[in-house]
Amino acid sequence: MEPTDPVADDALAVALGRTIQVLRTSNGMSRRDLASRAAISYSYLSAIENGDRFPSSKILAMVAAALRVHTHELLAAAEARVAENAVEDDEVTGARELDAMFERAEERRMSRQLGRLGYAIPPPAPRSELGAVEELRALLAQMDPADRDFLIEMARKLAGRNQ
Repeated sequence: MEPTDPVADDALAVALGRTIQVLRTSNGMSRRDLASRAAISYSYLSAIENGDRFPSSKILAMVAAALRVHTHELLAAAEARVAENAVEDDEVTGARELDAMFERAEERRMSRQLGRLGYAIPPPAPRSELGAVEELRALLAQMDPADRDFLIEMARKLAGRNQ
């Protein structure tokens, strides 16, 4: 296992907590509501939002689902906050990232609603399986080993495999 930078880890934990808090409040949820929907304790959610704890991938997935966003969107928004040194700013900070997340989430919701009403939604442009595999190989070659392990774990979960 490679050594990690504790300062960077702390900054990411704080940024992730802030991102979760902004999403929660913008969705009109109290901390208790989100904790209940994510099936975690109030105190654990509080520690996450305060940047005192970094959630496991399982807990992060549960929180993301309760917020109706993808885990990778939460992490990307948090990483953007760290990159912009925006952790201490108010709720307006990171608005571009959050707006983009909300826009994607709203597009998914609208697509589902239109589908339920019988409107045909054009599928995304097909990607050849070979092209996807080659793209993944190129990305994997650039990734940190710990990130590769995390990605493989998430891919297994998405594929419905436990190992």
